[in-house]
Amino acid sequence: MEKLSHISIKNLTHIYQSSRQKLTALKDINLEIQKGVFVSIVGPSGAGKTTLLKAIGGLLKPTSGTIMIDQISPLHAREKKSIGFVFQDPSLLPWKTVEDNLKLPLQLNSNTKQMPQSESARLLETVGLNEFSTYYPYQLSGGMKQRLSFARALVINPSLLLLDEPLGALDEITRTEMRYELLRVWQKYNQTVILVTHSISEAIMMSDKVIVVSNSPGKILGEFDIQISRPRERNMEQSKKFIEYVSLIKEKLYEGSISE
Repeated sequence: MEKLSHISIKNLTHIYQSSRQKLTALKDINLEIQKGVFVSIVGPSGAGKTTLLKAIGGLLKPTSGTIMIDQISPLHAREKKSIGFVFQDPSLLPWKTVEDNLKLPLQLNSNTKQMPQSESARLLETVGLNEFSTYYPYQLSGGMKQRLSFARALVINPSLLLLDEPLGALDEITRTEMRYELLRVWQKYNQTVILVTHSISEAIMMSDKVIVVSNSPGKILGEFDIQISRPRERNMEQSKKFIEYVSLIKEKLYEGSISE
């Protein structure tokens, strides 16, 4: 029996238009993403990766085409609290503690029941912050702030997690550690994850599938199923298969750049 797609995108185009100019950010995107998979989107700056993520998350209405998440629109999925977001900037409220920042999505929705203390403690423990619940953002490192951002996205128990360069502002050592942290959390909660990243290595290391998009207007150049067993080992980047995937994706990006 064929699996139903968690996300189905058909003929998606988005055009940014002002009084002076028109920019086609995405053109004729067709994509099917299955439930529970980890997908990365890679491509050059200006390829429409963030625009695509915003459209999937219901933060932006595309010019044409359709997006369905579990057979409903992204806007309805967001209203049902089915989508969690993590951005490069954790956007923590400086006057609130770690625990209060964690609970913020629930406090913003008057229809949502308050989270029991045991549940918030469990989430903070999942991301290694259970001993810092009374700290304020200025007392946290960059990696700790991003861990809190991940935990906050999980508060609403979303079926879909959208990550827009969440590790981009971290130093290389912290970024490497956070990749494994994120994979551990994903494997525990089993959401569908879509990650936008500029790093080909990061995409391969974390993902079941890597989608390569072209420069503006963003079009899908190729999709690569990453057939490397899990859990992903820390030395996997030296493996022959990993190096082959890097080469294939770089080649696809190069083909896209010279065909424009």
